[in-house]
Amino acid sequence: MEADLLELEHVFGYSGRYQQTALFHSTDPSFILYTIGALIVIENINDKHSQFFLRGHDNDISALAISRNGLLIASGQIGSQLQKNHEAPVILWNYRNRAPVTQFGGMTGKVTKVEFTADSMFLAASTEDGRLQVWDCRDGSVVFNRRSEFPVSTFAWGPVSDSGQGLPGASRHPSYKLVMSFSGQLVVNRFDYDIASMSYRISPSNCQQPSSGMNRNFSCSIIDSSGDYLFAGTPSGELVVYNITNQVFRGSVPISSNGLLALLEINGVIYAGSGDGKVKQLTGRDGKWAVIAEIQVPGRVMSLSSQSDRSEILCATSLGCIFRMSPQNLSNVLHSESPVGSVKDVSFGNRSDMFLVVDAAGFARIWDSSDYSVVFRSGPNSRAEGTSCAVGDDGSVITGWKDGFIRCYDPSNSQLRWEIQNAHRGAVTSVFMNQNYILSGGEDGTLRLWGRQNHQLLTQFTDNRRAITRVMPDVIQPHLVHSCGIDRIINTYDLKLERRVVRHEIGNGAIFDMSQRKDNENELITCGIGGAILFWDCDEVNPVQQIVYRGQLNALDVSPSGRYLAAGSEEGELFIFEIRTLQCVAQGIGHSSRINRLKWSPDEKQVVTVSDDCSIALWNFYA
Repeated sequence: MEADLLELEHVFGYSGRYQQTALFHSTDPSFILYTIGALIVIENINDKHSQFFLRGHDNDISALAISRNGLLIASGQIGSQLQKNHEAPVILWNYRNRAPVTQFGGMTGKVTKVEFTADSMFLAASTEDGRLQVWDCRDGSVVFNRRSEFPVSTFAWGPVSDSGQGLPGASRHPSYKLVMSFSGQLVVNRFDYDIASMSYRISPSNCQQPSSGMNRNFSCSIIDSSGDYLFAGTPSGELVVYNITNQVFRGSVPISSNGLLALLEINGVIYAGSGDGKVKQLTGRDGKWAVIAEIQVPGRVMSLSSQSDRSEILCATSLGCIFRMSPQNLSNVLHSESPVGSVKDVSFGNRSDMFLVVDAAGFARIWDSSDYSVVFRSGPNSRAEGTSCAVGDDGSVITGWKDGFIRCYDPSNSQLRWEIQNAHRGAVTSVFMNQNYILSGGEDGTLRLWGRQNHQLLTQFTDNRRAITRVMPDVIQPHLVHSCGIDRIINTYDLKLERRVVRHEIGNGAIFDMSQRKDNENELITCGIGGAILFWDCDEVNPVQQIVYRGQLNALDVSPSGRYLAAGSEEGELFIFEIRTLQCVAQGIGHSSRINRLKWSPDEKQVVTVSDDCSIALWNFYA
């Protein structure tokens, strides 16, 4: 196998589902960190080609933090589906060598937040089920472990002080403040070293609440650079201020009607990101704060982070957008745009530098691979999930949807050109269009042929008993069309005769995708649950060749020259086989979840793979 034949050029992704999962590096202003599914991406913000990936989680990463000295990264995840009790490990990473340092256990369900102390000595993490733990980053020991019926809605570390409160020997060990909120209470936990027990003694005390008895839950919090004030956001959209030195409530400011989700402080100025997509800039002191500027971004504001020199803000939203923003006037530029739902299909037209994808969040987009920008966007379609797509012979965008509709868009202005209502009962699982007709396959097991101009039904075939997974015309004889499905059946139809002319069936395992050889006998090639890639000749009942694979393959595509076959696995791996020898000549991994579909570029220099983890991987192939 020639490892240098395949290169991962770029991964598009940031699902924006979890708070504070897109961050500037704390000491290196050129790098940002963000999450894609179970991956951590370290990216040069000035060179998107420069990406590094941290792999170690087996489910979505839901919390991310960087130590102030920039040497450590912490990440927590959604509870594992592979471990009993749905354990949600927290991984500590070494930033310099991009490797895990250790893994902390004891958490289950979903890790909601991780945060380092200012001196990087301790790491705290909270979960949805009410647990908050603190670990010593030097040896991994548990310093604090709290579990209650009320979950910790948010927490924040205060500044590190040099001496304890008169405890013997404490002067050689710094003291810490951990402020946490649960069940409407705000509790300041002071960590002071006790030389007698050679461990930290924890002293909790409650902050005074407003005399009106208002009971608030908090969705995010920060402590300012002075260490005196805690700013907390509420689900109702208030900014609440506490003096944690005196442990008293100081005031609240209404910011948004859709909740506050992200807070940032730079040189005494507060930046608040809310669920209505607004970032607001506030100035003031103590409990009196006023909005002086605001901007609107698409989606809910999920993360706000400042560059190490405070010259720029990173703003990430629930619609997969990451912005670079000026702290002075909130002027901004879009850094990247990503899918926010499982990416279901990918297609190329005549151009090798542009590809179309459709996702389960209801978006169809065309990306320009030369600069990673979006040049066409349709959505979100609130009525349905995207399930399939194709680029027509005239460049039009053809999409299939879970509501059974086929929709065609104009790529120049993103406007809907036409639609076929109720093309199928259930999802449209595969579409194709050329100058003669439109082909569609559905969840209902039906293959339908539609008029190219009038979009009327011309004929249909109902031989598949369950969902069709691929429809396509024959590469040599355009009057022949092929379909395959999860019922293990491959059908070939003659459009002139309007009947099935060839049928193949495998013994077990659904068929997930199909392509066709361009040489030899133009055999059909399938993959699915059985693992093996099977080659089918129209004159033979059984497969004439196979490539054995121990696992599940979900997608495949023969290259434009016919020399190579690309296949994508359930584990997110891409394999390139030479068809003449059936040998694997290259492989790589770019996703943290299954590959749903893949496609060669027309010039055969690139492969695009799309995945359940809301990511798109662009691969260079050097053959």
